[in-house]
Amino acid sequence: MKSVESAIATARVHGVRNEAELTRRAHRLEKEEKRLAKENLVLPLLVRTLQRLTVRSVKFIRWLRVQLFLRPHHEPAIAALRQLYAVL
Repeated sequence: MKSVESAIATARVHGVRNEAELTRRAHRLEKEEKRLAKENLVLPLLVRTLQRLTVRSVKFIRWLRVQLFLRPHHEPAIAALRQLYAVL
């Protein structure tokens, strides 16, 4: 589990972000907030601010699996992840 945490931290340091997933999540939360507003309810702060730690994109999981078996230097691995996220 430590290598998964390390890979996530490395991706953050190098500015790799899954913009498509972040956009989808923002739209989903916005839709849910509107639905709750009709009932005079508010979406909990934790739901709005935190992404579940267990939820990772399939692209990231596949990339991580390949990197764990290949064990290349981290720069080519980061470039490969960046390329995967660019192609949706």
